Amino acid sequence: MDRVLDEAKSGRPIEEIYVHLLQPAMHEIGRLWHLGELSIAEEHLATATTRVAIARLRSYFPPIKADAPRVVSTSVTGDFHDLGLRMATDMLELNGWHAFFLGASVPADVLVSFIGHTRTDVLLLAISTSLHLRTAARTIDRIRRHNGHERLRILVGGSPFDDVPELWRDIGADGWGENLQDAVAAANRMIRPST
Repeated sequence: MDRVLDEAKSGRPIEEIYVHLLQPAMHEIGRLWHLGELSIAEEHLATATTRVAIARLRSYFPPIKADAPRVVSTSVTGDFHDLGLRMATDMLELNGWHAFFLGASVPADVLVSFIGHTRTDVLLLAISTSLHLRTAARTIDRIRRHNGHERLRILVGGSPFDDVPELWRDIGADGWGENLQDAVAAANRMIRPST
């Protein structure tokens, strides 16, 4: 964590810290855990340490303009993985978005209501495993059927889309972010389509 904070203090852009330090570190932690080379406790410690570093980095974020586009981010009900989502949300905020990070496992009815109150432009929906794809499709369908959400765009992310890049279409989303930078670019395209 000290290296991350030293980088921020030295003036390195926060986006670079997320993309070149935090994201690769967490990918490596996940890889080692899947190989059985890290215990659950070690993985949890690394995740908790990353969360603390991210919280401290927020003091370097620029102010957000009142008319900034709005993003709401969450994972689907039953999906308790949200660190990548937190990082993607922060990247959007660093790029001028007004962000509402709801965290993990928000029920669809709560999400529909919250989106309506915040005049959301983009919903960033995390799906960490294929076990949550049906829930994601049902959540998206429920949002689509709700009056007043016609202009809302839905951007998904997570490991199920890594191997099947067009899967986002099958669950009713408007796009997919493969990594932190791609999520920002996709969200920006959704609200400012090229002419």
